Amino acid sequence: MKLLTTKYLITKNFLLLGILVTGLLSAIIGVLAFFGQNMGTFVISLGDDAFRTGIILSDNKEFTTSSPRLLVNPVNNSMPVSFDDIAIQECMSTDGDFDDPKGLTYIGYTFYLMNEGNTIVDVEFNIDIVNVTKNIDAAARVMLIQDDDLTHLSIYRKADSNPINYYDHTPYELSKDFESNGRVCTNTFESFRPSDVKKYTLFIWLEGWDEDCIDSVMGGQLRMNMTFNIVKTLVEDD
Repeated sequence: MKLLTTKYLITKNFLLLGILVTGLLSAIIGVLAFFGQNMGTFVISLGDDAFRTGIILSDNKEFTTSSPRLLVNPVNNSMPVSFDDIAIQECMSTDGDFDDPKGLTYIGYTFYLMNEGNTIVDVEFNIDIVNVTKNIDAAARVMLIQDDDLTHLSIYRKADSNPINYYDHTPYELSKDFESNGRVCTNTFESFRPSDVKKYTLFIWLEGWDEDCIDSVMGGQLRMNMTFNIVKTLVEDD
């Protein structure tokens, strides 16, 4: 990977991901990503209404430690990486926080969502940008994998004034522009039945090939929320 010398000046940046869950007749997960300093540990929590609906969270596939509250470890001393550097398969095989075996610094986190209730529901999730400084979102990438399905892997980036295909050498679909300045994406999955489980592996990194990944973003902060909402109740199972 070829990176400009100035891009390595971002070594003092710190990266933190968290997932916050609240609910209003919904299962809500908030994913907070920070590129900055001293951001601390982030919390995953489940709101009362989501808990009563029967939606639960876990950082392991057996749900032996399912809880309304999870903690995500921070990633320190972040440096730019590229898509080809990310250990996708290894991360998908690791529940919870992932530490790159080569020591690269990016967010990799796998978690699970289960319908433990008796209601079939349609679920929509949004990834929203809550706060950004120093234009660091222009160099950031968000990649989401659902149920280990790499054929529908999604990579999101802020639209460039001079678009460049950063991933034409990969077998995966091309990256997509953020939906808007404040929203990364919106997606829906239908008929989430009782006992169904969804697995998500999330990656967030500074893309070293991006022309906006320069020293001016040093110390910038990026905060995102990922929110799962129940948008339709279909039927009550007896």
